[in-house]
Amino acid sequence: MPDFKKLARIFSPRATEIEDNDGPSRFLPLPSVTPTTFSSSYSLLRRLKEGESGDISLYTHQTSLQSIVVKPVKSVHPKQPLEYSILEICKHCTNIVTVLGLCANVPNSNTDAILLEYCKHGDLLEYQNLFVDNSVYPTERTMRVVFRQLLQALAFLHNGVGSGTDTTRWKPIVHRDIRLENVLVSKLDEGAEGSLRDIVEIKLTDFDLAKRYNKKDCTVQRGAGSPVCWPPEQTLQKRQAKPRGDVWAVGAVIHALVHCTYPLKDVVEYNEQFLRNYAGRYPAEIGEEERDNTLRERWYWEALVPREVTPFMNAIDGYDGSGARVDRNLPLWQLRVAE
Repeated sequence: MPDFKKLARIFSPRATEIEDNDGPSRFLPLPSVTPTTFSSSYSLLRRLKEGESGDISLYTHQTSLQSIVVKPVKSVHPKQPLEYSILEICKHCTNIVTVLGLCANVPNSNTDAILLEYCKHGDLLEYQNLFVDNSVYPTERTMRVVFRQLLQALAFLHNGVGSGTDTTRWKPIVHRDIRLENVLVSKLDEGAEGSLRDIVEIKLTDFDLAKRYNKKDCTVQRGAGSPVCWPPEQTLQKRQAKPRGDVWAVGAVIHALVHCTYPLKDVVEYNEQFLRNYAGRYPAEIGEEERDNTLRERWYWEALVPREVTPFMNAIDGYDGSGARVDRNLPLWQLRVAE
């Protein structure tokens, strides 16, 4: 297990780089919400994305104007949903999304609604797309901040660092689905609105698959999770999701920020090459049912594709650490920002 405290010190930016000009995130206490008062107290602003149990949406409280995210999850009455229970434990970690409450039987009798803080800057995938559209790379400072803060989140989940409890008695929590879309950008550096600004703070979210780690029961069900972020030892046949798999996934996120691709061979190319080599015969794991479902079939191919880490110096068009493209045709000692 990595020494998270040591890693956090090594990759911690200088004090001037992590200065929080906006102050810490603050959330007003949520008014008490019941199924009967939810619709009258909160106004739907927009749908954010599709979730397992319904649309994850953005709501605003009509009096306080506080924006919150409402995520429906399957009801397990009289117990609390596991995702909510884990997020309650994680309230002390600043790099994990803050849970604000739980509303039973919302939006319908079969679901409960987990109320979460809203991060207006979106997720890392949206952030990366801004840079791709402008033909530049995220700066080294941004990648260092993302790396350090994701490690801090894992230090809390795996070892209880910062929980205020006895870490020797801590039962590790594994996230099991760390990827660009599940890392929210909660704060950006000061700068003109719309400009490409550095990340100051991120928060890990989407704890659908999270659970207490039990080495005797840690297998991820077929079709769940993101195989593109699995470590080499986690395969379709051996789907054991261990704490070290979360560590690999953090590296996969940084790899994706640098290269715009996860650390594995091209899925489409591998798919086509496999079918050519085996005369169109699919792997035994991909049955007829999966072939009729494009998304499900892709999940299987992603789980089968060999892992392949791209060297940092092979980033497309070069990288000089400032966020600008560089002329990679020059010798390394003459690298400069391309004009």
